[in-house]
Amino acid sequence: MILHSIFLYLIFLLPVYSVIPNHFHFSDNFRKVDPSQLNEDISVSLSYLIQPLDPLSPESTKKFQQRYRYSEHFTSNKKAAFLYVSGPNDFDEAVLKSDGSSLVKAAERFGATIFALEHRYYGNSTPKFENFTSESLQHLDSYHAIQDVIFFIEHANTQFKMDSDVRWVLFGSGYGGIIAAETRKWDPITVSGVVAVSSPIEREMDFWKYNNKVEKTIMKYDSSCYNKIKKGFRQVQDLMNFSEGRNELSDLFELNPPWNERDLTLNEIQMFFLSIIAPFQQVVQYDNQFELSIKGLCDAIHESWDSVEAIHQAYVYLSTQLTGSMQQMNSTYEKFVNDLGSVDRKSAFTQKRFWQYQMCTEFGWFPTTNDNEDSLFGSVVPLSLFFNQCFDIFPDLYKNETAIKIRDDIQKAKKFYGKYSGTNAVFINGGNDPWRVLGRNVSDKFSVVTLTVPRASHLGIYDQKEIQKVQEIVMENIHVWVRGPKNSVTFMDTVEPWRRPETHDANSKNSKQKMSKQENDDRFSKFVEKFSSEKEESEDFHFFGMKPIARMFRGDEDEEFDKEGMEIGMFRQRIDHFNNKNTKFFQQKYFKNSRFARPGGPNFLMIGGEGPARGSHVKNLNSSIMRRAKKYGAIVYLLEHRFYGDSVVANNTDLSTLSSLQMLYDLAEFIKSVNFKSQTSNPWITFGGSYPGSLSAWMREIFPGLVIGAIASSAPVLAKTDFYEYMMVVENSFLRYDPACYQEIKNGFDEIHDLFQTDSGREKLSDLFKLNPSFRGNISEIDKHFFFFDIIGPFQFAVQYAGRGSGGFVEDSKIAMLCRNITNGTQSSVENVAKVVLDDFKNKSIIHSFYDKNEWKQMKKTNENYLWGWQTCSEFGYFQSADSGNSIFGAMNPVSFQVQQCMDMFGKEYRRGKIEENVEATNYRYGGVDDFRGTNVVFINGDVDPWHILGLYNSTEKSVVSYLINGTSHCVDLSPPRDNDIDGVKIARKLVDDNIKIWLEQSACLRISTMTNATVICTSLDDWLTMAEGNGDPEIQLGLKSYHGLKFKYRIGNVNPQARYVIRWNRNSQGIGFWRETKTFLLPDGELSFQHIEVKSGEELLREEVYFEKIFFENREKLGNRPQRNPPNYIITLTCRIKYFVSVVITNAENYRDTSTHGIQFQYFIAVNANAPLVKNTRESQKIEDRHDSAPPKRRPTPRKTGFKHPRPTK
Repeated sequence: MILHSIFLYLIFLLPVYSVIPNHFHFSDNFRKVDPSQLNEDISVSLSYLIQPLDPLSPESTKKFQQRYRYSEHFTSNKKAAFLYVSGPNDFDEAVLKSDGSSLVKAAERFGATIFALEHRYYGNSTPKFENFTSESLQHLDSYHAIQDVIFFIEHANTQFKMDSDVRWVLFGSGYGGIIAAETRKWDPITVSGVVAVSSPIEREMDFWKYNNKVEKTIMKYDSSCYNKIKKGFRQVQDLMNFSEGRNELSDLFELNPPWNERDLTLNEIQMFFLSIIAPFQQVVQYDNQFELSIKGLCDAIHESWDSVEAIHQAYVYLSTQLTGSMQQMNSTYEKFVNDLGSVDRKSAFTQKRFWQYQMCTEFGWFPTTNDNEDSLFGSVVPLSLFFNQCFDIFPDLYKNETAIKIRDDIQKAKKFYGKYSGTNAVFINGGNDPWRVLGRNVSDKFSVVTLTVPRASHLGIYDQKEIQKVQEIVMENIHVWVRGPKNSVTFMDTVEPWRRPETHDANSKNSKQKMSKQENDDRFSKFVEKFSSEKEESEDFHFFGMKPIARMFRGDEDEEFDKEGMEIGMFRQRIDHFNNKNTKFFQQKYFKNSRFARPGGPNFLMIGGEGPARGSHVKNLNSSIMRRAKKYGAIVYLLEHRFYGDSVVANNTDLSTLSSLQMLYDLAEFIKSVNFKSQTSNPWITFGGSYPGSLSAWMREIFPGLVIGAIASSAPVLAKTDFYEYMMVVENSFLRYDPACYQEIKNGFDEIHDLFQTDSGREKLSDLFKLNPSFRGNISEIDKHFFFFDIIGPFQFAVQYAGRGSGGFVEDSKIAMLCRNITNGTQSSVENVAKVVLDDFKNKSIIHSFYDKNEWKQMKKTNENYLWGWQTCSEFGYFQSADSGNSIFGAMNPVSFQVQQCMDMFGKEYRRGKIEENVEATNYRYGGVDDFRGTNVVFINGDVDPWHILGLYNSTEKSVVSYLINGTSHCVDLSPPRDNDIDGVKIARKLVDDNIKIWLEQSACLRISTMTNATVICTSLDDWLTMAEGNGDPEIQLGLKSYHGLKFKYRIGNVNPQARYVIRWNRNSQGIGFWRETKTFLLPDGELSFQHIEVKSGEELLREEVYFEKIFFENREKLGNRPQRNPPNYIITLTCRIKYFVSVVITNAENYRDTSTHGIQFQYFIAVNANAPLVKNTRESQKIEDRHDSAPPKRRPTPRKTGFKHPRPTK
């Protein structure tokens, strides 16, 4: 077999094996070379290099022998060297002999020596292990391959006596191109430039985009061919539903073994679909190569007599074009796992085992059909299939492990390398290559050239003009790298941080058109109930899975409703905060309870979420927020989320302004208007559970000037499309409670899967689950997915809302009650599952037996499920699939089903790609879990709650506190305290209280700072606010502080607002000596006590340039009797503006020697508290106030330079 006559390779004549998935048919046939393209005059030599197996471990002595080839045919100097970096199984001398390749052409032009280096483990560069267990493969990764390249260059520089200023240019294709590009980024001194062809730079676990690109390419080429393929796959799916149809497929595809001799496991069924999809993938990837073409494929399909035969003809076409005859299809999961699972070093599948290991541990690249249900191939190959392959091929690696390890390993590699940020690189991709979507396709840097060749496939360009154009660009860049000055720059910062959108603030100081107080007050009105949205709430359906919403406590002994301080009203809110052309408004419902309010007390704001706001948290005096309101003298508010409940926006006909960011601006407007109406500036703390918990954290992050702290309970701050981890927590929770219950659930769902394979089995399921109508004879995959989506819901509900503060595993928890029902021993497993489901659905016949996309169109626009569906599709994802591998619920709940729901409800544009973009935008805006920029936030989660997976832990910001409660479910810390609450819940609540106290202390300090031009921060000494008994006034401790810790303490009674006192000091550069005496001065209406305290708190306090020797406290009336040698005097003026509030202004005292005004010399103005540490950064408080107003975020999401912290290995 020779190459297509019009095809020419760009770089080399050997097709790479490195990015061919292991399920491809006849993969060895992709290594044939056209001898006519080789220059036999080029002499190529073979040599070996001894490399350390683990170059990063000094104690490791194990070595391996690595092959390389070289040619000095074109060598005219020692100033240029070109290295081809091999991937798996593409190490061949042909790469150095191709006259048409850019590598050889460049060597001839620049007189370079050319090399090719074989990848470790592959070919003959295999370490000498007796068997290739997972442990022996631990050094098989791209990072070690990069080190091999660097070591090889060092070796070659010596061995071949290269010039001291030799320029190395790396070439690579596919996976080899990744190694080449990352080596340049890693060591830009050693490597001068890189040319990478068809190289998927990005790691991606769920590579659904591969099949999506295949689909688009075929559709673009021939729509009638596309339609016949799509119809054929639907008919194959129908045939798989009964035994006669499976036998027909066995005969048609000549399956060995046939279906009647196989186990009908999900793995086997999904592997079969992957096998019949493979021919379409292979033809598109290698279009116009190896006698393969999309045209030839579609011609064969058009000649087939029906649609099922068309799918078969695709395999026949591939087989005959590559091998010359029709070959039998070996498509069993069992054979695939056994072949690649062999650890024998003599196995014929060793090389594939190596590549599978790299896919499972570093790259992923699993070609699922997880786009949507209506895609070309349907939704037949979920992510769980590939997880199971990894588990079963490498059981020693994944013993007692789950999909979390595969996810984390791939994510770790992805984060380590980050977005490509190197320089001096040319990336070439084919426009029709499915791998292009993971390649570098755009660049705004001059030294990084990205070329996308129209109609070209993987590694192939068959248009002569395009070949010439590409080679000219490559040659010009090589000329710059070889002949020009070295460019050692890398790690470019290419991502701009997200900034808060600007909006008009009529109440700001800078506003030219300020809103009058009357205009502001008019925004508040009484609530008039137009309809009861609470009555519309339905728990019959679990659209888009379980919502992250805190369950309301009602109808138990915890309720003590309050009417004395309650107010329910509406607030006039802009519909669109970011569109100045949209001047329309809507009425937003709010609740207010001022029963426990005290003058100067804080404001607590509970944030409404994805449902009607009932006000339980505000009405119930036993709720956690009302208990804290009583403790701190707070007013409590609850603002309903826009579009939900009574806060309808223009009849909810346009959902474009239903978003978390719009809601955050709603909250900001509400806070500012309340402050303006009350003419106060008392501090605000936000509270929220679940999605509102995320809003609470984001409110502090984006509006730190309005909110001093945030409580975020069970807050999923990370947006994620395929949230398969949710179901993993559900499964694990049942296993933790009772392994027998866990096994019974698994047995029940296994039986359901088996019953689905026959007509009689589906009739039984219809009876057991009271389906009306019963399953249709022509049941589709999406019908199955909808059914499983429904019946999994009750198990999700039982875990998410397992129990309250007493824990999720106590006898009255929902988990315990469900397990008692399902392990009764009187019925079969499937009957027990049906009983649990029907009990949850109240025995109503509402479980879906078929999928009807028109059902969504009939939903009311005020339905909370419909509204939350919009938010998941447009912002968060949160789709709870069973794509985790070996799930007890099976793999019939793929993420593609919920993507299809988005398309059917909100338009076909809401495919997986758009949803992924929306999710990425959300994480970019708020930072996810790794780049959250907020401060003063407490995150509380329970480890039984499936949503805790998306929570934030281990923040580098000290004021962001996280606590994971063992054994509790969703938002239990928000429920009223009970005597039987477990210790973890009590600790969490105390943690919340401790931090609220700290924030209020800091807030008092910051409020004082606004009256001065001094920098303000809070440090530790004593509690700054302790209320006296009865009607006494608070004790307030304030102080001016150098780095040495000079502080004042005074008690304020009914202070005369006109009283003034002076602080006087002498400067002494020799050291520190504090005057320890306490002086007390009587004022007309009160008492003021100054107490000097010496602070001994570490070396960080000994860096100030100003030292103090003596402190004098003097009444202003005695200023005339001052010491002769005195620096300028400063006055502290105490002004009681309102009760419990003190503002401090520092001015220069009049002096007969000095009458000028002096600036403040102090680094800190201090209000103290018991727990907060001393802050070293003198500008930190200013950052806290201004971070989102004018300064960039504290931490930028990129560059990922921090990943490259490993020391460069040495031999």
